[in-house]
Amino acid sequence: MDSLASPTGRKSQVTMMSQSSVLAAARKGAAPTTEFDFNLGVAKGKVAKGFDEKIPPQFRKFYTSQQYDVILQTLMLYFTAMFQLEWVIKTMERARKQHLEGYNPYTVAQRIRELEEEVEKLRLELSPLYSQLILKYSSYAKPQQDRMFFESLYTTLNAVLDEAFGRLGKKAEIEREVGALFRSKHFNMGQRHNQPARSVDTLSCKELYAIKHET
Repeated sequence: MDSLASPTGRKSQVTMMSQSSVLAAARKGAAPTTEFDFNLGVAKGKVAKGFDEKIPPQFRKFYTSQQYDVILQTLMLYFTAMFQLEWVIKTMERARKQHLEGYNPYTVAQRIRELEEEVEKLRLELSPLYSQLILKYSSYAKPQQDRMFFESLYTTLNAVLDEAFGRLGKKAEIEREVGALFRSKHFNMGQRHNQPARSVDTLSCKELYAIKHET
């Protein structure tokens, strides 16, 4: 199985935990993970076979780049942490309702905090990655080409993520979250406003896009 590396150099494997294993782990004071087989190259190849004439040549080239892989890998780590967080919370709520004993609630609470911090950290890592993509590939002079490129990005990211997490039945949730991450006001390329001069490091993706196309 492919290892995933975030932009900060962290490496992780795509790991999942069942609800029963979370409860067992809570009783033992640790949360084990169960690996499942996933090959990033194979998944991308499978998705690429479905490319049609709507996928622009510029995106086809980008799809094979390291820049695309870093965005994809960061998203995979993000969803891994997010799904683990959901399962821990759901399982602990069920345990409380059933009055189960034998696990340490403080250990579980600490694990929840760790996962919340991991989700937020990965969310923040996606911001500069997407900003760089906008600055490099977005073209205000060619709005149709621009739209096709980024629609191809969202479509392929969703497709590869579905290959990774498909057995969990999370397709709709993944698509909603990808839309929230990349189509929200923080990343909305369609709404551009003039902003006071600021350091590039403090600019949002929307502001970076505006600077590129309106100056």
